Amino acid sequence: MKNYEQKDKTVSVPRRPLPIWIMVLAGAAVALAGAVGIAHTLAPPLIATPFAELMSETTPEPVGLVVRETPLPPPTPTGVPLPLPTVIPITLTETLPTLVPTPPPDPANDEAWLVGGEAVDAPPAGVDIAGCNVNTDTLVHLGLTVPLTVEVVTDTEQLHIWLTLREPVPAGRDLTYHFLVALDLDGDPDTGRPPGAGYINPELGAEVGAGVFLYPNGELEPYLFIWDTTRGDWASEAATPDIVQATLNESCDTIVFTFPLEKLSAAVEELSGVTLTPGNLKGRTAVIANSTTEPAVVDFCPDLPE
Repeated sequence: MKNYEQKDKTVSVPRRPLPIWIMVLAGAAVALAGAVGIAHTLAPPLIATPFAELMSETTPEPVGLVVRETPLPPPTPTGVPLPLPTVIPITLTETLPTLVPTPPPDPANDEAWLVGGEAVDAPPAGVDIAGCNVNTDTLVHLGLTVPLTVEVVTDTEQLHIWLTLREPVPAGRDLTYHFLVALDLDGDPDTGRPPGAGYINPELGAEVGAGVFLYPNGELEPYLFIWDTTRGDWASEAATPDIVQATLNESCDTIVFTFPLEKLSAAVEELSGVTLTPGNLKGRTAVIANSTTEPAVVDFCPDLPE
């Protein structure tokens, strides 16, 4: 199942907005224009009496007082009352920027012996995980940006599981590094590989196990396991499709596992009898370093439950 390539010093396994703030201010302009027009309508222009007439020395002739027996009716108003202006409220609409979630950091210096689980006083470099796209509750973050460019040979939807290291895997190394991931595709511990059957899934029912070995000579060896419910074990190599892709960046501090979602779903449904449920997808990642003479040191992301 070897499938790897080194290109431009980037080792990979083939086989594979600006926020917008909107302010609606037109209402204020309409209200202001309406108010000015009404003011002119309600206050007709005054006709000034000529100054010469006011200051004339000619005394006007007296006007006799006429008394009517029947009083005149009050004048009938001829003006049409003007409606009051409509107040247009000013509405401020804002679109908040979409916050891109970030994965919770994995605790530093929490490497342990794989067997026994005790802390390691002087762990090798390249084992301590800085973060991964799996939350502390083991739910997979599907919306996070993949931290490196992954070249795939298909345009179908992909599932990416990734982790980053605090220190890169050293170039001159005597240890074999093992990056791996376990996935519980429906979030149900009663389906898949039983909880506790492996170090990485003490509480998860894992339908998928994937990994890649990084040997001291730089060779990559990926693999994929899918749980076979009928067998009660991982499916045979012949029954397991070769669909996992692993990409390791040039600095050897980020690893990305890529699965074609449609093919993975079909294979798991056929072998495990489980339907992938994105909202319930759970998992865990890990890094292990060991050799034929050195015991295995591991770091999990997220950490194992206490």
